[in-house]
Amino acid sequence: MVAAFWVWLVVAALTALGGVLLCVAAVLPTDRGGAAPGDALGTGWVLAVGLVLLLAAAGVVWCALALRRGRPWARVTLSLLAVVLALGGLLRVIFQDPVGLFLVASLLAVVLMYLPSASVFFFQEAPRGDGTPDG
Repeated sequence: MVAAFWVWLVVAALTALGGVLLCVAAVLPTDRGGAAPGDALGTGWVLAVGLVLLLAAAGVVWCALALRRGRPWARVTLSLLAVVLALGGLLRVIFQDPVGLFLVASLLAVVLMYLPSASVFFFQEAPRGDGTPDG
């Protein structure tokens, strides 16, 4: 389970990096394939996607921390996120963008979360907190 936790943190870091790069790209003028300096609509979309990626990275970190504490809902949530990332990775491959690091990392994390040792971790009888979703 510890390995899945660390892989999810890597996914979160890569997601945050992508968000930061998109936010920077949104405010810097460019003459190559990005939004034109005066194109407010294009710049707004790029900035919005960057901010969504930053929020998603924070959510992944929160779920990964809950996963490490043995919360079954975190395993389900991160699995659903991995499906979304996998679909996004598939679309990138279909449209000739070979960036598959998110796809590989998220699928690896899902496999690690469902290994027999991970299932024992989630369903052990020992208390893991104060009974709240985060504790």
